Amino acid sequence: MELINYHRFVAELIPPVERDVIQALYNVIDQVVDWRRTDCERIMVRSRVDPRLDELRLQYDGLPQLLSQYVVQVANSIIDDQITMINIVYFPQLGFLVTIPREGQTADSLSLASGFALQFETDKVFYFKDNVTRHLDVEFGDVYGAIVDMEIEILQALA
Repeated sequence: MELINYHRFVAELIPPVERDVIQALYNVIDQVVDWRRTDCERIMVRSRVDPRLDELRLQYDGLPQLLSQYVVQVANSIIDDQITMINIVYFPQLGFLVTIPREGQTADSLSLASGFALQFETDKVFYFKDNVTRHLDVEFGDVYGAIVDMEIEILQALA
């Protein structure tokens, strides 16, 4: 069906009063939904819809800079001088983790300060919790999960 015919078909199908209601509903939804950032997996809420959501997004966007500051603290607590690189990463639902490349070592062969607990490992990296990452977990929690939860609440309020 041609686009013009389709629009004519819809216009004839929906009475004028209902068209006004539908347009008003669309306008409300359009003020909340960020269509440019929305994809098939997740509907995104616009900025400035809820100041709490905006604050969570600022925290999430600032994580790389924040983690680069905390990684210095973690580096100072590592005893093993064979460890050439460390990092702190954030995974939704898992929280903050210290990463150390395997570089042919086992988790038991690393000389780490007390408080380091291996969470899991891959072929290339060990993932640990330590006092710093536990503190970050408490201070920030699952910030990405909180963003998604808040967006769901906002979208459900439209229903």
